[in-house]
This record gives sequence, C-alpha cells and structure tokens, in this order.
Amino acid sequence: MNTIIKTILSISFMLLTSYSIAQELSVIEANEKYGFENAQGKIVIQAEYDRAEDFSDDLALVMKNNKFGFIDKKGIVKIPLKYDNAESFYEGLAKVNQGAEFSELIGRLGGTWGSSIKREK
Repeated sequence: MNTIIKTILSISFMLLTSYSIAQELSVIEANEKYGFENAQGKIVIQAEYDRAEDFSDDLALVMKNNKFGFIDKKGIVKIPLKYDNAESFYEGLAKVNQGAEFSELIGRLGGTWGSSIKREK
C-alpha cells in the first residue's frame, strides 16, 4: 500500500509540475508583431500585437493600433485596449494614461496618469 501511495504522489507531482511549466508563456515576435508561446515552443497567443510585455499578476500588457490594454494567458482581453500609455501590473495595480501623444524622438508624452486600475479576479 505504501508503494501505491508513493506512486500516486509521484505521478501527481509530475503532472502538476508539467502543467505549471506549460503555463509559463514567453513573448515571441513574428513579422513585426508579438504574441506568446509556452515552454514547449507552442504558440498559445497569435502574434497580432504591436507590443507585448511579459505576464505580471497573470495579465500581459499589450498594444494594438496605438492603444494599450491587458490580456490573460488564454489571449482574452480582460482590460480593453483603450489607453494611450500603460505599465504592467504590479501587486494588483497598473498605471494607465489617457491623452498621451506619440513623438518619434521621445516616445509617448503628456496625457493624464490617473489612479492605477485594479486587477479584477
């Protein structure tokens, strides 16, 4: 009986470990667009974004058509791409900006950095 329990625990640990590793996503670039792949190199989120940051607090900052928003690990938009500038989540909060303008030399300038948005669970 002890051997059976050890075997079941060992198999459970391997499955949980492989699931955890498979959930780690990395930014990829293809044809000047960005998406995400898992640890095995399988594309999980198609390269359709103009910019993408690593996941933080289970959400990734992405930009498309000069607007920023956040997606989950399935590629579902959780916070609409409506911000002119934004930063990744940290401890449940992310800075977002409305009204910034883009400068070729400097990047995004101006606008209003309001209160950070809070991540919905």
